[in-house]
Amino acid sequence: MTKSKDIFGRIVGLDPAHMNTFLRLNEAKTNDQLQAESGYGNTVNHIQSLRKQGKVASVDLGGRTGYVINAEWFNKQPEADRHVFLESCGLGQKSTIVSESEASAKTQYWCLNFDHEICLQHGMQNNLWLMQYQYPDLLGNEFQGGNQKGATTRNWKRLGQIRPGDKVVAYLSGNKFFATGTVIAPRHKKSSTDKVDTIDDYIARQKSHRTQSGFVFYTDAFYENFDDPWRHPVQKLSRYAQRIDVDQWTHVAFEGVSVRGLGDLPPHELQMAAFKISSDLFDSIDEALSTVSSNEEASAKNSELPMITEADLMKAESNLVETGYFIPADLVDAREKVLAEIVKRRGQPKFRKALLKAYDSRCAVTRCDAEFALEAAHIIPYCGDDSDHVSNGLLLRADIHTLFDLGLLRIHPETLKVHLCPELQGSSYSKHNGQKIEVPKNSKACPNADAFRRRWQAYTEENGT
Repeated sequence: MTKSKDIFGRIVGLDPAHMNTFLRLNEAKTNDQLQAESGYGNTVNHIQSLRKQGKVASVDLGGRTGYVINAEWFNKQPEADRHVFLESCGLGQKSTIVSESEASAKTQYWCLNFDHEICLQHGMQNNLWLMQYQYPDLLGNEFQGGNQKGATTRNWKRLGQIRPGDKVVAYLSGNKFFATGTVIAPRHKKSSTDKVDTIDDYIARQKSHRTQSGFVFYTDAFYENFDDPWRHPVQKLSRYAQRIDVDQWTHVAFEGVSVRGLGDLPPHELQMAAFKISSDLFDSIDEALSTVSSNEEASAKNSELPMITEADLMKAESNLVETGYFIPADLVDAREKVLAEIVKRRGQPKFRKALLKAYDSRCAVTRCDAEFALEAAHIIPYCGDDSDHVSNGLLLRADIHTLFDLGLLRIHPETLKVHLCPELQGSSYSKHNGQKIEVPKNSKACPNADAFRRRWQAYTEENGT
């Protein structure tokens, strides 16, 4: 191995991705996995050749053969070459390769505890686990309620034990599991401008880093990223710098699953940012998620478009004629545009489905139960997928949704009562003026009070009323 080539004799930086990127730390992989992940032309011949050279060792994966870097060979290489190899894999220079006999046995299994559902959704979309500040920021904003040293000490020391190759479950308190994945090294390689810190130093400071941009590294898995612009859609002050990257979340179940087994852990463990579980429990969770996610995918394929009747299309086409946009020769295109507009107006299928469930398929204002007429409305206007959270939504009849979006029908943030603008007084909608909206029975699905306040304040400032 030289500084310019990887252990496969390929110039570092050439595509397709190096196989050594996938033959890493603690996780043995099969030929099929290496072929799929690396894009390398012929993994079988390469692996066999590397085995003869003593660079790769085989591992029994319960009837299947997996491959890892041969630790004995690797540790005999010059230090500079080992560093180049680790860097080409996106790993820190302090990383070590476990022996082939330990490769599968050393895998750890964790539940990664997300702060809340919105944070979970962002993690699912970006293949990571993330957590907000543990101490006040430089402006004095508290995120964990103060007096945080003991909890932070436990969390940081625990997170420091997680290694690339470990198996993880995306978890929310209440025995809810949402996906599984494999920890990888940070996607951002450490550079000379990045801060290297210790968990003890962080705890001793009892405040957030002075680093306002860039990366801070703790271990080969656990780091902070101050460049990520994502914020909680309502709690804008909260910053989610702490994170662990996941290769790819698999068996994603949007509603989550419950599996027996956590009852054996002490209650205080379940409150930790991460807690260990057995391989058997992990397998049970993974199997349950696999079943549910397969059903959800099948259901999604069958419901990508809401059911539209011929009468719906005829009415929509009639509207197009009246507004001058209908061209008979483009009948098929017109129908497709109508369908697209209806789908867009009704809201993202998953968001609308969650609201239908939360509100028992009834409009929050009119109690209308005609499901075709119900739409997913955002309290804080849509600004990306993170806005599609049930607590930032209302299930409204289509006409009520329009009035709500225009600010002609508003909802008071404290009383949750309907306020109509003067233009609607005396109309058929006046019967709803002063009426309190219906909210979900499940408190977790209730509209977010701060979101209502922000919407009310924004409308008041814009219109001076």
